[in-house]
Amino acid sequence: MKDLNNDYKTLRKNLINQFEQNGLSSLSQTEILSLLRSYASKTEFTENSHKLCRQFSSLNSVFDADSRVLINNLGLDEKSAVLLKLIPYISRMRSLDSHKINRISSSNEAENFFASLFIGAVREKLAVVCVDNSMKIISHRFLTEGSGSSLNVSLADIAEFAVACNCYGIFIAHNHVSADTTPSANDISTTKVLCSDLQKLGILLIDHLITGSSSACSMRRLCGDTAFGAPAPVKYKIN
Repeated sequence: MKDLNNDYKTLRKNLINQFEQNGLSSLSQTEILSLLRSYASKTEFTENSHKLCRQFSSLNSVFDADSRVLINNLGLDEKSAVLLKLIPYISRMRSLDSHKINRISSSNEAENFFASLFIGAVREKLAVVCVDNSMKIISHRFLTEGSGSSLNVSLADIAEFAVACNCYGIFIAHNHVSADTTPSANDISTTKVLCSDLQKLGILLIDHLITGSSSACSMRRLCGDTAFGAPAPVKYKIN
């Protein structure tokens, strides 16, 4: 009878040696997935890694996939799916720590902040960041998450959070799962309505960011003040 345990140990050891001696670039995408999955499963991790690479166009697509798809449609065990889903979340934490931003003073800083914040998001989500009048971050929170590519935004929830933080102004951001950061007509109309509602409460909508898989776009920079009905504060530079 074939000793599957020895096969597993040999393949895993070979991949580890190759990685340690020649770096990650020496491994194919299938080999990287196989090495990752070897820490969660002792059987069939190579065959499933080939299946994953055939199904998805890149490693990022695998990491961004819904865990239910990985388990129910592609036959991964729960440990492997959880391990793969941890990768983008750990990447997001590292990115936020290495690009620590306590104050958002420009559209460029806003784009960097929200691009990092949304790493690993597989469904549309909405984030709100509250700042004081020096543009220092008071608090931030994900307020809602959609199913797939749709998002139901509650403007009342956004306003309630902003009032509770007793803030000067807010940034809002949401992601497009298509990776296209171009604002839709609905994005622009929602921005105008929210800006008007917040003004009545004495709160400024500073910017609305749209993120893709690895980047973000400032609507202030792209669309100008007309999308907001009010100019950006002097301390927020559009660049």
